[in-house]
Amino acid sequence: MNKIIKINLHTEQNKLIPIKQRELEKLFKVSKIDPRQIISTLKIKEIDKVIMFKVLFLASIRKVFGKKPALTEQAVISLLKSKEMFDKIIRIDVHFQTGKLSFNLEKIHLLNLLGDLRGIIQNNQYNIKEKDIKNKIIIDAGSHSGEFAILVAFMGAKKVYAFEPVSNTAKILRANIALNRMENKIKVIEKALGNSDNFEKIFFDFTGDGGASIILKSNRKNFETIEITKLDSFVKKEKIKKVDLIKMDIEGFEAQALTGAEKTIKRDKPILTFSAYHKPEDKRILPKTVKKLREDYKIVLNKFDEEDFYCY
Repeated sequence: MNKIIKINLHTEQNKLIPIKQRELEKLFKVSKIDPRQIISTLKIKEIDKVIMFKVLFLASIRKVFGKKPALTEQAVISLLKSKEMFDKIIRIDVHFQTGKLSFNLEKIHLLNLLGDLRGIIQNNQYNIKEKDIKNKIIIDAGSHSGEFAILVAFMGAKKVYAFEPVSNTAKILRANIALNRMENKIKVIEKALGNSDNFEKIFFDFTGDGGASIILKSNRKNFETIEITKLDSFVKKEKIKKVDLIKMDIEGFEAQALTGAEKTIKRDKPILTFSAYHKPEDKRILPKTVKKLREDYKIVLNKFDEEDFYCY
């Protein structure tokens, strides 16, 4: 697994904010911090105490009024580099020993992206290994802005099929793929995976909302009608001879998507790595769903970051 050695934040006015390896963990803490814990947990050098208390106050106010995220982009930068003021951050470059990946921030919030980078890359929440990725066919269900798809393409995947049904999020995904010049390795499918071929409404709060869901609807402000397909239908249509790994983070729709991949899973026994926490019954129902498809799967619940099942 690739390890991040540095992150560079690029601003609209062409300024550069380098975050070196020793500061990365502190940066990633910001992406999941409770405003009440700012003072005790963030010990980044050169923090101005007045700015810190201002950030704490504003973050608390935002949380009270239901603003997401509670910490603003400007607050994060104030904490990281308190003696300088920066304009809008528009891109993140993630550096490894063997290269770099880049992600746009024009239509997605810094903290949302940091949270994904922390989980998917830094903490390897999906438990991916190079031997399971290199020259393999990968299904990425719930691709969002492309962190997983772009990472596995970088690791040498033969082809990645990235399913992202929300139209504006799919635009962000395509822009990130183009930014990394991976159009020939990653194919975007603007559909959701499920257990039937039909159309449904998907609910979300804002552009680039990683929590967009077909079934978790409570208090969502917006919706969009999307196309749903079974993975079996897609595999047949695309004439894919073998699927090697399926990753899913689809906000409570995992059981339906697994059922819709029955023929593919029975035929290929791909590695399955998917979210285990969206619904209270997921930890009970999802392993049973997998076992009904193939009894010979071994199933592990990993807690590297978010809780995810890994089936092999």
